[in-house]
Amino acid sequence: STDDGTMEFGDWCVIPPGYAHILEGQIPEIQKLTRTLDVNNLMLQPADTNNYSLDISIGLKNTLAVDSGFFDIFDAEFICGSSNTILREPLTIVLTESTALRLFGHTNVLNNTVRINNTVNMRVDGVIQDLKNSHLIAEAFYSVASNEVFFWEGSTTDLGSSNYLTYFLFNNGFNVDEIRTKLFNFIASYQNGRLLDEDDTEEFIVLRPLKDIYFFKEAQYEGGGVLHGNKPVVNAFIVIAIFILMIASINFINLSTARAMLRAKEVGVKKVVGSFRSHLIMQFLIESTIICFISMILALTLLQIAIPEFNNLALTSLSFNILLKPLNILILLLVCILIGIISGLYPALYLSYYNPISVLKGEVSSGKKAGSFRKVLISFQFIIAAILISGTFVVNQQINHLKNKELGFKKEHILNFRLRDGFYTNREDFKTKLLQNPNILKVSFSHGIPGNTRNTNTFIWKDEYIQTRISSVDADFFDLYKIEILDGNVDMWKLDSERRKHVVINETLAKMIGWEDPIGQTVNREGTYSNFMNPSFKVAAVIKDYHLESLHTPVPPLALCRDDDAHWLTSIKISGTNVTETLDHIESTWDSYNSGFPFKYSFLDQDFDKMYKSEERMQSIAMFFSLLAIFIACLGLFGLSAFMTQRRFKEIGIRKVLGASTNQIVHRLSREFTILILISNMISIPVSYYVLNNWLQDYPYRIDIAWWVFPLGLITTLFVALITVSFHSFKAATSNPVDALKYE
Repeated sequence: STDDGTMEFGDWCVIPPGYAHILEGQIPEIQKLTRTLDVNNLMLQPADTNNYSLDISIGLKNTLAVDSGFFDIFDAEFICGSSNTILREPLTIVLTESTALRLFGHTNVLNNTVRINNTVNMRVDGVIQDLKNSHLIAEAFYSVASNEVFFWEGSTTDLGSSNYLTYFLFNNGFNVDEIRTKLFNFIASYQNGRLLDEDDTEEFIVLRPLKDIYFFKEAQYEGGGVLHGNKPVVNAFIVIAIFILMIASINFINLSTARAMLRAKEVGVKKVVGSFRSHLIMQFLIESTIICFISMILALTLLQIAIPEFNNLALTSLSFNILLKPLNILILLLVCILIGIISGLYPALYLSYYNPISVLKGEVSSGKKAGSFRKVLISFQFIIAAILISGTFVVNQQINHLKNKELGFKKEHILNFRLRDGFYTNREDFKTKLLQNPNILKVSFSHGIPGNTRNTNTFIWKDEYIQTRISSVDADFFDLYKIEILDGNVDMWKLDSERRKHVVINETLAKMIGWEDPIGQTVNREGTYSNFMNPSFKVAAVIKDYHLESLHTPVPPLALCRDDDAHWLTSIKISGTNVTETLDHIESTWDSYNSGFPFKYSFLDQDFDKMYKSEERMQSIAMFFSLLAIFIACLGLFGLSAFMTQRRFKEIGIRKVLGASTNQIVHRLSREFTILILISNMISIPVSYYVLNNWLQDYPYRIDIAWWVFPLGLITTLFVALITVSFHSFKAATSNPVDALKYE
């Protein structure tokens, strides 16, 4: 038995790749280790021909660079190849089944060659089935050693830039604290302790179990290629599901006790002929459990029909076959029995309590205790309904807040794409040709853009070591994205001799530094290599914070430099008119450079909208299930009001004979339920506020709960409930009193 997890430094999920290199074989408890680096937007072509046609090229959104031990740590089903022999050499790759089919049309491609980005060839070492139930996202995996070719020599042993996730596979019986101590001591002693600060302790090293990563909402500086679940969403659905079960169970209890008079004589006769109370309790519990089993069969039938639609709505791949596993079947049976017992216990105790003599004499009534208990249960139902309605309003507000909050930059009418070979030495010429179209307002080249700024490095700011997100941008970047410069300027970036000597920092970093006036201050970068910067430079400007990622994470400290050689992303601001013609102009300009790559782009506002898809799905699903819960509650109320109206049928007839109007009768019959609903809403307000406020704590940027949410919930529940109850009340109030009194 083994276990696995990641090593992190403080709040940072990514660490420099060199740590895996120096740790290998040093800690006995570490059985295997692997690094992963997400590489975006690779283009692959079959390399068995000299004619590299764009027609047979495919683009991969997520590709992982991994060590050879990756498939010893993470399970994968190999279609061809073996985990014992793959990725041992540079320029080797493993494809997923879907990628192999897209590229070659079949999966028997062992030792075939693929061409990457029209620059290097890689040998196919294996094909695996597409990843399922994994927190990693990848369409292909190539050897980490290949990055020595892709990036720079020494990039996989660098100890300065934090950009790799590192996973360990531990031996059975390992002790986390002991391993952390060994890791810290080794790192502290390596090269005379230059890798750690004086204040660092063992707690600086975080060993995170793999099972905790999926819902690790605090993940920062993680790179890409990792899928996270939205725990607030999952928790919300669990709560709603429990609420629906509770409402349905309450319906059963209420209707069973309300109909007690109809079964009173049955109980009396059975007791007279010798039935014990325990036998009657068992009978009623068995009845409720059988009803629950029948309901489960119907629910499973409906589930088979509903799963495809739910998968489309939630973008999941749930299968009904999951429920057919022996363990899950056993769980379903136990759930049926449990719900049957819980739902049937009170009615069983209540019905079996009747005195047989009183029942047979006709001296028994439904009882005040049962009526009071029904009122409590009805109130509890509408407390739940009010919480769900208030929750739906708050969820909608929070999602709208996430989608509409000011991000610190303008994302509308901006398209982004990656530069390819053939453009790096012709950027300015490419830019000049693009700007010949009057609908293209601005063009900027950069290493990172909002939503895709992942590189990190350690900087020495005022004698403190701070992990900082870094990127390289040109001087037009700030104007194109409308990023506000709070202090200083970027004019020096227009001078070739000054470009690499200055840095622009954001508000967050300026506050962390603590300088009263950071402009002109000298800062140093830790490590021996950087794509963009000198070891020392001056702060040229402070910019207003802008969001590098979605609003699920806070704005990190950011340093922006300028090194044109590192610019591989293009941002184009267009006017918004004649969009099709503008895109045609951009594509034709792209094609004129014969880069060998198809023109692929995305609009920034659409990319950011995709970041909130899970919340949007939650919005739709929560709305549906909240309505379902309210419908079930009203269904029980509908049946209960019908039964109670029927019991008071003669009373209604007498009141009509004595001159009561229809409105008076409807009001009298509805008043009891109205009072219960008002009480329910008053109780639900503090509960709703507490639950919703806790739920909102999971979001760094959250709304304040508006006061009107709760009155609106009250109005909604009251309106729906009165419509439900008034149907039977109005029907009884408008009936002929003769029908109620003709047998008296």
